[in-house]
Amino acid sequence: IKLCEGQEASKAEREPNYLNDPQAYDKWKTLIPYIYDFFTNHHTVWPSLSCRWGPVEKEEKYKRRQKIYLSEQTDPASVGTTDVNKLLVGHADVIKPKVASGDSLSTFLDLSRSPFIKIKKQIYHPGEVNRIRESPLDKSIVATHTDSCWTYLWNMEKQPDRTADKDYRQLSQADMILEGHKDNAEYALAASSQ
Repeated sequence: IKLCEGQEASKAEREPNYLNDPQAYDKWKTLIPYIYDFFTNHHTVWPSLSCRWGPVEKEEKYKRRQKIYLSEQTDPASVGTTDVNKLLVGHADVIKPKVASGDSLSTFLDLSRSPFIKIKKQIYHPGEVNRIRESPLDKSIVATHTDSCWTYLWNMEKQPDRTADKDYRQLSQADMILEGHKDNAEYALAASSQ
């Protein structure tokens, strides 16, 4: 992983923000049918720091299929892990308002994978993915920003799927790496329609 000028190699550990009160969580879970028109959860192996909706791919009477981008942040300090940070590309079937039953909304399992979300492609990303943006001019171009000062551009149509590839030593190669920033702006990334 490349570091920016003046950037330190070691960062402070980020503490995950979990709900510590199981009663509050259980109460929220029972209120889901009253708060949301549709709810699904998709358990990933590692936490996701970033997600981004892409374009609508298909419109149907009761649902819409929409492209989705997720990240998976690994912990290289974990004993025995050789996994890498990933950019996940897939689609989500989003049920339209007033279609899903209340029972189906409140009976999800925390550690299950959603039947409404299908991951179609994995990219082994250099560094954690903090931001994802799709180009408004070309929907196959996606920009990602990491914990360094580089921005990676990916042509999703040309990038190979690494789902079955377990050689984590070889990261995916971005189509272009934008360099030049001197400061580290972990969460700054925008795409222009001009």
